[in-house]
Amino acid sequence: MVPPERVVGLVAPDGSDVTSIRHGSLADLRARHRTATCISTNRKHPGRSVRIVARYHPKPLRLPTTGCTSGQIFAGTPEKYAPACQAIVGNRHTTRLIVRWQPYIVQVAVSRLDPYWAGDAELSLAMSRLLAQHLHVAEAAGTG
Repeated sequence: MVPPERVVGLVAPDGSDVTSIRHGSLADLRARHRTATCISTNRKHPGRSVRIVARYHPKPLRLPTTGCTSGQIFAGTPEKYAPACQAIVGNRHTTRLIVRWQPYIVQVAVSRLDPYWAGDAELSLAMSRLLAQHLHVAEAAGTG
């Protein structure tokens, strides 16, 4: 769904032992409005993962109101920004970003066992933009 090098650094800093499972495809999402999911996990440390879910959703979306035990932040710029929820459960730090790239909704969840999650929301937004570009969303064109 996105270039592997965008995910590997988040899941396995040394670039090894990453496994990915994909359900659906961007072509099916575009043509048949079927949800596409990709989960990449570190085999040695399953607590490190990136989950990307893209779905067709042209209607308004209600954002989750619970589960942000460590707060809600916004990633992006004034031109395009998205909310991200950060939560700590046990020793797992998770950042969940939800962004609309009309008519799609992209959710990116980055889970890690270390507290170095400060840039995860921005990286998630960048990955969602790449995915939206593959879906030919005009709003996602360019590099901004």
